[in-house]
Amino acid sequence: MTRVINTIQANPAHDWKAKELAAVARVSYSGLRRLFKRSQHESVHKFIQRIRLEQARMLLADYSLTVKEVAERLNFSSEYYFSHFFRNAAGVSPTEFRSATRRGR
Repeated sequence: MTRVINTIQANPAHDWKAKELAAVARVSYSGLRRLFKRSQHESVHKFIQRIRLEQARMLLADYSLTVKEVAERLNFSSEYYFSHFFRNAAGVSPTEFRSATRRGR
């Protein structure tokens, strides 16, 4: 599972498919799901979402980037979809997150 984790972390913006990650792990899709859950205590999908959220937070901390540019760097199809993802995952919009981090400086 270390190879899968390293692969995801090396390119969190990639639209990872289970088939690709199973090939990295050299196991079947169902084997990947089972082994990943056992070792990481979360699904592959949740892990990818968590890593993407961490990357988004880091990019949003760079005030020279617009929210749209952050969305593009993370390969979201639109700024709207990125904002929707971020709000669901973080509980606040990207703009609200930025405002809170700016105040915390």
